Amino acid sequence: MTRLTIKPFVPPPPSLEAMNVHSRSPRWSRFLFPIFLFVILFLTGCDSGGSLYGGGAPGATYSPFPNLALLSGSVLEKGTRVPVAGAHLKIAGEYADSDSAGRYRFGDLTKGEAFLNVSKGGYRPWGKSINLTGSHVITVYLTPITADTTLAGSLRAGSSPGALVQP
Repeated sequence: MTRLTIKPFVPPPPSLEAMNVHSRSPRWSRFLFPIFLFVILFLTGCDSGGSLYGGGAPGATYSPFPNLALLSGSVLEKGTRVPVAGAHLKIAGEYADSDSAGRYRFGDLTKGEAFLNVSKGGYRPWGKSINLTGSHVITVYLTPITADTTLAGSLRAGSSPGALVQP
């Protein structure tokens, strides 16, 4: 009689191909590769100045539009430095009004010489010639017109109906 031995079944170890070790990259590399590629492309686009638009002095302002200038700032009352809201500003054919904090901004101005005019009811008009080259920040101080301010000029009959003129 022959004896029959029963051995428990032990499955063979999986092969590397069955585990797809060589055919697929690890999951984390699928997420890091685009980030790595972006960083490399960004750094190669920048030069020693740290700007995508050209080199130069660190901290300098560069524009992708070299023929355009930017002007911004605020309008304040002279003496009190209270913001003047609603002041009308005009430069190089462009118009803007100051906001509630007295701030204004002009973008896309053509470089060159221009005259900035600022006016607001109850204040003396203000003006200044500016050489627009790049980015400028200008604070305007408007002088209020008070009761003791002398206005000079002439008034013709019929030109201002309802005007009261006293000697």
